Amino acid sequence: MQRYSLGAKVPAPRLSAMIFAGVCAGLAVTAVADETALELARAVQPILANHCWSCHGPDEHSREAGLRLDVRSEALAARDGSAAAIVAGDAAASAMVARIHATDGAQMPPESFGKPLSGDQRALLIRWIDAGAPFATHWAFLPAQRPPVPPVKRGDWPRSDLDRFVLARLEAEGLEPAPEADRATWLRRVTLDLTGLPPTPEEVAAFLADTTPAAHEGVVDFSCRRGMPSGWRCSGSMSPGTPTPTAITTTRRGHSGPGGIG
Repeated sequence: MQRYSLGAKVPAPRLSAMIFAGVCAGLAVTAVADETALELARAVQPILANHCWSCHGPDEHSREAGLRLDVRSEALAARDGSAAAIVAGDAAASAMVARIHATDGAQMPPESFGKPLSGDQRALLIRWIDAGAPFATHWAFLPAQRPPVPPVKRGDWPRSDLDRFVLARLEAEGLEPAPEADRATWLRRVTLDLTGLPPTPEEVAAFLADTTPAAHEGVVDFSCRRGMPSGWRCSGSMSPGTPTPTAITTTRRGHSGPGGIG
């Protein structure tokens, strides 16, 4: 089992969740290779949602003029007798741009809607269309892709590729990794994360006495299985019936008692 880390260089479930969320966010835009276009797509989506989708969104009962602006293929589709709402790469030819700048009854969103676009929002929509009108898609509907491992300055710190993602972000923010935690601190962090309780004094003593290579892995697996409802299994946990390493063999009490680590 690899030891993923942030400072302590040990398994860190919260960190894994943060990394997972970050990777998912990075997959949230389809067919966007240029970073500027990606940023535009992310910035434009809330504008469309707040100012356009009430009348041109997924609800067919409230949809006006048969126009959808929440689906790229429909927003770019040619319309009978008029220009397409959005012409990717050509804001000047897009009917949407003409409508958001109109000063008569044709302006969008209409004055009665009560949510006028600001000048900055109009300018952003124009830049977005000229950039090709990339649309954001929820990461859950995209195939998983392995992101490239980022380069880092401190090549001696990472123990896994995941560590490189963490270190690259720390370096980008001008931060240094925290020192590696001592074993007792590591045990407390892991058991609190996975079970919601600190380790018992017996568990601390057993773990500190266990110097085998499987000590950390055994704690994570046993704490994970113990913290889950009956019948559940952690991803990557040992198969049923696998003996638990000797570091954690005590029965879990309801609290750590006065001897628990503070």
